[in-house]
Amino acid sequence: MSLTETELLRQILSQKYDFSFFSLELQGEKFDLATVTNIDQLYDDLIAKGPEHEDFIDERIPYWADLWHSGIGLADYLLDSGICKGKTVLEIGCGLGLPGIAAARSGGQVLMTDYLPEALEVTRLIWKMNIPIEPRLEVLDWRYPDPAMASDILLASDVVYEARNIEPLLEAFDVLLKPGGTIILSDPGRPLSRKFVESLAEKKYSLKETLLQVPFRDVLTKVYIFEIGRN
Repeated sequence: MSLTETELLRQILSQKYDFSFFSLELQGEKFDLATVTNIDQLYDDLIAKGPEHEDFIDERIPYWADLWHSGIGLADYLLDSGICKGKTVLEIGCGLGLPGIAAARSGGQVLMTDYLPEALEVTRLIWKMNIPIEPRLEVLDWRYPDPAMASDILLASDVVYEARNIEPLLEAFDVLLKPGGTIILSDPGRPLSRKFVESLAEKKYSLKETLLQVPFRDVLTKVYIFEIGRN
């Protein structure tokens, strides 16, 4: 029996990554997911490049390789609200891509982006485990946003974790969100995220805040969903 494209992709990526495969149910829908379990090796590979290497200097830490409560909360919110239906949707810093997959499942036309191509190759596998069409994936450094990617809805999960991210993200959101569009940001309650959201409010964006309790791996975590409308 010949391998399906998804099985072949899984086989190829398994030569590079150790995976944990599992399923998650959100709003009555089943999602087949994977996380990378050899994260320590990814860290070691980054350190081995040395302090003068571009990846080391730019701190390209493999946060993308795990699934975080904020991503689950964002996916759950998108499924429950139906906000993406019929809209163009851009996910930045997509990591393993669960929110983008949930947006597509709920009727959005989705483009998923990440700074690191490694994240996108694994996201492609997870997408194809859940949706039988080819995903739209692009490498994007939000410090250099591409106006051609501007969308009705902009998704971002766990992106505001360093002060250096705030100004580039504010500028990127201006470029990547269409007039009248909506940013949906999820976060576990970092003070920096609150500062970021307040900065957006100062730029005359409207704000709706929702608090979710998200269970994952026997840990219940608060996740804040900020729905930020462009006036």
